[in-house]
Amino acid sequence: MNARWSWLATALLVGSLSAPVDGAPFTPFLDRTSFLGALGTVVLDDYSSAGYQLGDVVDAALDDFHSDVHMSAVVGETDYVTTGWENLNIITQQDIDPYYCAGCNGSFLLDFGSTSVGSPFGVFGVGFDYFNHAGFYSALVTFGDGSTSLFSLSDSSPDDWQFLGITSPVLIQSIHVSHDLLPTIDGSFGLDNLTLGGPAPAALVPEPATFALLATSLVPVVLSSRRKRKSRS
Repeated sequence: MNARWSWLATALLVGSLSAPVDGAPFTPFLDRTSFLGALGTVVLDDYSSAGYQLGDVVDAALDDFHSDVHMSAVVGETDYVTTGWENLNIITQQDIDPYYCAGCNGSFLLDFGSTSVGSPFGVFGVGFDYFNHAGFYSALVTFGDGSTSLFSLSDSSPDDWQFLGITSPVLIQSIHVSHDLLPTIDGSFGLDNLTLGGPAPAALVPEPATFALLATSLVPVVLSSRRKRKSRS
């Protein structure tokens, strides 16, 4: 096992589509429509950007291989690190509908500390379409407060794409797609339509301090109104 990832297998609070008791609060989504309804500003990467067609490792007609640095720089909203293979981010099937894979049979880490719709601690919402043909891939989510949760990913084929979306008020720092916390170069996993977003605008409810300020500012108005009513009587 790769030494820099060995810590993932120990002392982690792990959940499965529900918030851990002592971990970060989050809401999972299994359909894109509901997930998008929870977001405000959205960034969508469908891997069709022209930069993805110019691989710095392999530049081919239908498949381009990118190093971690090159892959991360194309759109600039997500940092990619392949954790099974080294520097082997692939954009494949470019003649039909391109999608992302890490060697197409390897694990990878997505970091959201530099997205334009988040902060250095991460982003409010992350969603993506995927297939998990081997059946053993899962997604370890690290939240902005340092807590983690492990999400199961449905066993599915390239003809049966699934969706996973997550929102959290403490933000999502990264997602490691791996073989139950361990790097791997086995199986078959693909990812598409990576969606990042901030929270949907909520109704404006003043904080308690704001209420106090409003009450103070209204006193002269109320007194003035009373004086006017007395003068008319």
